[in-house]
Amino acid sequence: MNLTWWWDLQDKINQDFNFNIEREIVAQRLLARFSKKDTSTNLNIAGKNVVVVGADITPDTILPKDFTIVADGAVKAFRERNHIPNIVVSDLDGYPSDINWATKNGASLVIHGHGDNLSRLIENVPKMNFTTLTSTYPSESLDCWGGFTDGDRSILMALSLDAASVSLLGFSFDSIGKYTGTSFPQIKKKKLQWAKYILSEISSRYDRFHY
Repeated sequence: MNLTWWWDLQDKINQDFNFNIEREIVAQRLLARFSKKDTSTNLNIAGKNVVVVGADITPDTILPKDFTIVADGAVKAFRERNHIPNIVVSDLDGYPSDINWATKNGASLVIHGHGDNLSRLIENVPKMNFTTLTSTYPSESLDCWGGFTDGDRSILMALSLDAASVSLLGFSFDSIGKYTGTSFPQIKKKKLQWAKYILSEISSRYDRFHY
């Protein structure tokens, strides 16, 4: 899937949040030490109708029976209901014990490394049963599908890996979801506005995404 449009957007995000490219390179090199090559095909997304689940689901939300990708902290809601997702996508600011529960019960794990989660990568990656690793920028040993938050990264991953369709559940851009992991509220709200914009950009480019 052609993602050339994404990189101008990534540059704008870097500027808005003062992200340090050097730290991104450090994260990339760190993850490369643990990389398993050509493992994204094991995610088995091609041809599936995928539901990406975010952190704003509620006790009344009916969890989907379709192929599910949960964005980080939302895995906690799945554990509370003993409902195993197909894939968890995380930059490890959610709930590691819930992620480990999911992988022990058969979920695939996609870990994203970036310059702001270096300590979490060092602490958790060696102990986790991940399927594949992603970085902010392309490299020979890591996957890269674009995306900024775990939610929009999950969408771009599913589209890149040839999902038949991608829809959403539990996404809110005006409030911080109940199952959001560790975050600073003001920064999180700013990220949510970026996520909203990114989803509109994805929707305008890919008719397999239903937003």
